[in-house]
Amino acid sequence: MSFGVQKFSQALQIDYYNDCIFYIVEKDFTAETGDPNGTRTGGNSIYKLINVGDRFFDDEIHRDLNHTKAGTVAMVNHGENLNASEFYITLSDELNMLDGKHTVFGEVVEGFDTLTVINTVEVDEDCKAVRDGIKIIYTMKTHSKTYSTSVKKMEKEIAYLVENIEEQCSIKECDMTLAHRNQWNLILDKEII
Repeated sequence: MSFGVQKFSQALQIDYYNDCIFYIVEKDFTAETGDPNGTRTGGNSIYKLINVGDRFFDDEIHRDLNHTKAGTVAMVNHGENLNASEFYITLSDELNMLDGKHTVFGEVVEGFDTLTVINTVEVDEDCKAVRDGIKIIYTMKTHSKTYSTSVKKMEKEIAYLVENIEEQCSIKECDMTLAHRNQWNLILDKEII
């Protein structure tokens, strides 16, 4: 996992981006967010937030990760190796002028209708939304190999139940009168023998 992805993921886990506004929206270019103060001063890296490091972390530029399509997610930096918490989402394809300058670490996989709305918001001459603005209401991390303890526990319990149900169903003379009517709804693709 790249350092940029790791830092972004850790910030998500502590709800750092909840209620962050998109303070810069440039039509057919990018929408910037990630500074909880909304001041565009850069916020802090996760290391600074937990008091174990600096405010900034280094760029991670990979030539295979570029800005070829709308929905690319990358770090905003205020110069070389000055990544903190700000990030942007591209609003159009082929923004190659950003390649090699920013750490690309993700992409939007659903919700493109939201990007379309963000791209059409009315902005002033400084590219700030004219109305109250657009903000991130809630963030959550998905598609991760790391799960919380409660999710792991639940997965084990489900696996145990599935195993026991399969064992019970494999008995030829299964006494179905002992089973609750809805008990078998847990496994939709199994039939009671």
